[in-house]
Amino acid sequence: MIDIHCHILPGVDDGAKTMEESLEMLLMASNDGITDVIATPHFSSTYIQSVEKIRANVKELQYQAKNNNININIHYGFEVRMCLEIFSIFPSDLTPLTINGDGKYILLEPPFLDYPLFIDDIIDRVISEHIIPIVVHPLRNTRIISNLSILDKLKTKGVVFQFDKNAIMDGYQIKTSKIFLSLLKKGLVDLVASDGHSCDLRKPTLSNPYNRVLKAVGEDAANLLFTENPRRILKGEITDELHLISNTFFDKVKHIFNF
Repeated sequence: MIDIHCHILPGVDDGAKTMEESLEMLLMASNDGITDVIATPHFSSTYIQSVEKIRANVKELQYQAKNNNININIHYGFEVRMCLEIFSIFPSDLTPLTINGDGKYILLEPPFLDYPLFIDDIIDRVISEHIIPIVVHPLRNTRIISNLSILDKLKTKGVVFQFDKNAIMDGYQIKTSKIFLSLLKKGLVDLVASDGHSCDLRKPTLSNPYNRVLKAVGEDAANLLFTENPRRILKGEITDELHLISNTFFDKVKHIFNF
């Protein structure tokens, strides 16, 4: 599996605090079957990051992982908060904020409580630079939960959606596993990631949600969401869409998500 969203770098945001904790998280991820992880520190008004520093931190963490015999590949990116202040810092070129700096994909974090009009403006700007926006953990936004048609509208623009494992495992305050399955049925789930922050509450692991998706829709779909599409992201290729759940099969697997 490949984890495209993890706060694994030490001391740069609310994720790992020390190099020791970062290495412990990497070991946990590797033991869980994860071969690659994208380090995605927050880039927000609270965490104004230096791109050069983050790249150096990724190289140092990879070096330390190798020295500690942890077999995992580390890539770099950012989780960019969707606010006008942040995007004003990069008035002409968002490439430094894209995954591996290749100008192909960028992780965008929407607000939690509202869906302001400038969100669409930010999406349009990203697309105008020929960058594909990945909107992360959309089910943490209460406005989206109450109006799922927002996701349909964004999908028509070319947005890719990354869901956290907590959306599958009912790890949010609002239970979302039923919503997740309905979105899976509609082809609105492109990727699943850990959004790991520590070795305790938000672990950098994916095997449990993988197994749940496996039981619900089969191995091909689980591999697409947890391995194949994430690999395409790393290579800067276009993600594939999930088109395999008929209404009959959807009814058959409802019990798995406590329908």
